[in-house]
Amino acid sequence: MFYINRIVTCNISWSKFQQDYMDELTNVLECLQRVYFDANGEAKKLDRSVNNEFSNWVNEIYRFGWKVLGSKPIASFDSEKIIGHRKNGLCVLNHMGSFRSIFEWVYSEYFKENNENGIKIPIALIPISGLEIGNTEIVSNEFEAVVRHLSIISPINITHPFILVGFSHKPQLGQPELIEIPSATVGPAAINKTIEFPPEYRHAGITILSNFSSLVRDKYKDSNVKVSIQQEKDKVILIIESDEGVLERIEETLQTYGLVLSGKAPVEDLTNDPFKIAELNQQIRIAQMQLENQKELLAIEQRHNRQLEDKNMSIKSQYKEMIGIFNDSIKSKDKENTFLRTLIKSSTTTQSETAKSALNTLIGILEKDNGKGDNAEVAKNLEEIKVNDPTAFAKIKGFAESCAAGVVGNSLYSWIVPIINSLAK
Repeated sequence: MFYINRIVTCNISWSKFQQDYMDELTNVLECLQRVYFDANGEAKKLDRSVNNEFSNWVNEIYRFGWKVLGSKPIASFDSEKIIGHRKNGLCVLNHMGSFRSIFEWVYSEYFKENNENGIKIPIALIPISGLEIGNTEIVSNEFEAVVRHLSIISPINITHPFILVGFSHKPQLGQPELIEIPSATVGPAAINKTIEFPPEYRHAGITILSNFSSLVRDKYKDSNVKVSIQQEKDKVILIIESDEGVLERIEETLQTYGLVLSGKAPVEDLTNDPFKIAELNQQIRIAQMQLENQKELLAIEQRHNRQLEDKNMSIKSQYKEMIGIFNDSIKSKDKENTFLRTLIKSSTTTQSETAKSALNTLIGILEKDNGKGDNAEVAKNLEEIKVNDPTAFAKIKGFAESCAAGVVGNSLYSWIVPIINSLAK
């Protein structure tokens, strides 16, 4: 049996979708069920080739009146050309066992507003990590990796809605987890930083975040800026909403704030107002007092392993460690975002089919959970991009140069830099 565990939405409310299209989604899941399970709910013994699975899927979904959507000329079972199957304004893609790039699919011209195919909402069915059918684990572009990379490039520059359905063989307790991917074209842009403080640092951590919120409101009082702090168990989430140009300056202020807290930059880099400087120094002292108080409380409770190990740690050392956690969490990922955006944009604009295929292969590699791939395969595809679309390769080379200049540092994608450099000579 298959169960919906997680839902990703963009430019559409999940509750609104359920009201309008739940019958169609139930229909699609039934088709998927028929491909892999018999009438008694037992897993079928299937040829594990992608083509065989896809053929079975097409046969099932045709029975329910779904029509093929894809580039022409097209064969009914050509998985490379088929974008999905459409019905009642929906287009569904079965991503089971597939390594096709979700990014290429999401940005497809078939889904643009007022498209000639009448598609209102594209939906992709993507297996959750560890999905098993019978005793066989299904290896594919896993849902978690896709979500991680969507969050890196968000807010995404897209106007049409889409939904990603993460499913597995394990039933979900309660309602499926909902993940909303912001669009750059809907509402204000946002900075979203999640910091996971150990219990003894949480109160002091909230204090330094609250002080930053006050600093931002004062520094950008003439701009439309909204700052909020949310708590989810040990996680503290800082959310700042404003216009994109203002957010870029706030992001720089946040990085500077971290440097000031760690003693690596003077407080004057943040403000020249003597009252604000005094207030910041006072907030730092308050945070240190909170560390001391929380340390004593945890020592009394004696139920936190970490506290037992660090009970003799000085407040100065604790403060330094807490600020280290803060700075690691607020590091800008702009260069990572730029690299992935470069690949996606190049894939959608290149005139070379060979380069497009190579770019989509690289995106697929980055979508994998560990973000790494076979070096020979990566080099082969980079070489094809270099030969068939020099402009796209120049942009990729620019990422490598920024790494060499120390801009990216320990980037998620820094492993690919030596491969790029070897081809750039």
